[in-house]
Amino acid sequence: MKDFEILTDWEDKYTYIIDLGKNMSAYPEEYHDDKHLLDGCVSQMWLYYEWKGEGPTATLHLWMDSDTVIVKGLCALVHAAYNCQNSETILKTDMKKIFKQLDMQKHIFLNRRSSFASIDGRIKKIVKKANSSQKWKEFLG
Repeated sequence: MKDFEILTDWEDKYTYIIDLGKNMSAYPEEYHDDKHLLDGCVSQMWLYYEWKGEGPTATLHLWMDSDTVIVKGLCALVHAAYNCQNSETILKTDMKKIFKQLDMQKHIFLNRRSSFASIDGRIKKIVKKANSSQKWKEFLG
């Protein structure tokens, strides 16, 4: 994200977001289905994830895709912040603040901002669910 911050012209930033999306890891084709399709987005957007490890040190590994280049670029920004991070780090990360720091609220249309919020919200929900089931396992342990 530091690369993004050094760009001063908004058109350069927009192009950079699109390039980020184009350079994301390939999304597994078998997960382009309704189960992995996110709600709350104008564009189609898919999210697949896996946890690696157990307990508080487990890390979340993400794959994301969209049918539009700008939303895929926004996915890449979220991916850069959350991929391979543990739940504590993810829950402490304030994507709204990052979005504002990158000065995107002035240039990204509302429907695209809602896609960004939808991705962030879904990932936080996944992490909170994993945390609650981990605490339950520790209680039963």
